[in-house]
Amino acid sequence: LYGVTNGLAIGPARLPLRIEVLAPNHRPIQITDDLATFWRESYPKVKAELQRKYPKHQWR
Repeated sequence: LYGVTNGLAIGPARLPLRIEVLAPNHRPIQITDDLATFWRESYPKVKAELQRKYPKHQWR
């Protein structure tokens, strides 16, 4: 989902798709239906925290 900034929707009613964002250990770190806000506000905090725990992963 890197680079996806608009909300994803499904079906003719264009229902927002709720996404469960997982950490490298496959545990959920956030559930969101607003990817733009996630990338702008939450991801920098999550990235800083998880980068220390998982230094071998590629963090964009």
